[in-house]
Amino acid sequence: MTRRQQQLQALGFEWDEDQADWMRWFRELAAFHAASGHSSPAPLAQGVDLYLINWCSVQRIARRSRVLAEGRIALLDQLGFDWTGADPLS
Repeated sequence: MTRRQQQLQALGFEWDEDQADWMRWFRELAAFHAASGHSSPAPLAQGVDLYLINWCSVQRIARRSRVLAEGRIALLDQLGFDWTGADPLS
């Protein structure tokens, strides 16, 4: 590993594109949770990102389909993620 790669890794750079994208949305949900006190963004709430609502629906569907990694489930559980929420996608 080069020095530059080591520096990026030390800063938390994610090398896997799928994981980086998932973590981006997880951080969005964590910010929403910090601001609202819950992890259930709803379409009628002021300023809620519809893409975040969609991402949450995809996570519920992935868990029901048994394709969501246990580590991701654990991270969402730490935020008190609502696994029973209504999913307009399903």
